[in-house]
Amino acid sequence: MEISHICPFYYPHIGGIETVVKEISEKFVINNNTVNVLTYNYNNKLSEYSRINNVNIFRFRKKLFGLDFFNNDSLLSYLLRNKIRSEIIHIHNYHDFPSLYALNQKNKKNKLIFSPHYHGSGHDLITNCLEIPYKFIGKNIYKKSDLILCGSRYEKNNIIKNFNIKNEKIIVQNWGVNLEKINDAKAYNTKDDLLLCVGRIEEHKNIHYIIKSLQYLPDNYILLIIGDGKYKNNLFQLINKLNLNRRIYFIPFVEENELYRWYKSCKLFINLSKLESFGLTVIEALAAKKHVLTSKNSALEDFKYLPNVTNIDTTISSQELASIIINKSTEKINKININKYSWNNVANNIMQIYNNMI
Repeated sequence: MEISHICPFYYPHIGGIETVVKEISEKFVINNNTVNVLTYNYNNKLSEYSRINNVNIFRFRKKLFGLDFFNNDSLLSYLLRNKIRSEIIHIHNYHDFPSLYALNQKNKKNKLIFSPHYHGSGHDLITNCLEIPYKFIGKNIYKKSDLILCGSRYEKNNIIKNFNIKNEKIIVQNWGVNLEKINDAKAYNTKDDLLLCVGRIEEHKNIHYIIKSLQYLPDNYILLIIGDGKYKNNLFQLINKLNLNRRIYFIPFVEENELYRWYKSCKLFINLSKLESFGLTVIEALAAKKHVLTSKNSALEDFKYLPNVTNIDTTISSQELASIIINKSTEKINKININKYSWNNVANNIMQIYNNMI
């Protein structure tokens, strides 16, 4: 079978969608499938074509400025001028234009699968405003796709509510993590009580709430933030204001094995994001046998019934959050079975979905 994924970015760009596409693609090629990824050329510095772990990567340049929109976006130009000859075309991310462009590829010889990674709203006031007119165009992606593949019940319910899509057109398949690599990772020898956050640094991730709570925690508690993003300077300003420079550390990027070692090293993993369609980092932390604090405002709420997960309201005070952090970071870890989240199981399930459609 030939499968083509269309997504805004791909490895080495780091993010949840990028991880999903990379992991399932590399599992598919092991079983003699041909897999292509059509994506933007991050920073326009990578090769237009590359082959990573037997996955074909086609990268397209995109200029941010200029009046000639058609020629500024070479992915749009390619999709409008050419037909992809794959049996399965799997498009990702409602919140970016490639999914919209990919509708031109639908025909009688293929099946169009759409994974929206839908948050339910924009990341800030500007994107929230843009979501309103975009919805009138974006709803066509849901209507014209043969199947909608969601990462969580939360995402599915939001799509049904906001786009009036029939329940039977949507399948929920939780995304996965590298259970074997996380199990094999060795913790660093850290003396302090380490709190860990992983992901893009955006305002909706609510990392500033965690920083504010740190002033009410004992000095042996330190915070490590792995990731980068446009809200980073705002966090620096807050850290300076609270005089917490010596207790908060940033690492913009780490390799996969190093990331897993940090999971193993922390006392508590925290993800208080208010916009998530699944929450890969939560499962990674659980696989590392750690307690996890999550918010009630997104797909992270789906994890509240799992052992070692505490779901909290982000409107609580910094003092209350600090108290919860102390309690959970010292609490005994309960046994948990998360084998269903292994990428092998996830990829096998998705391949079965593909096979049932063609």
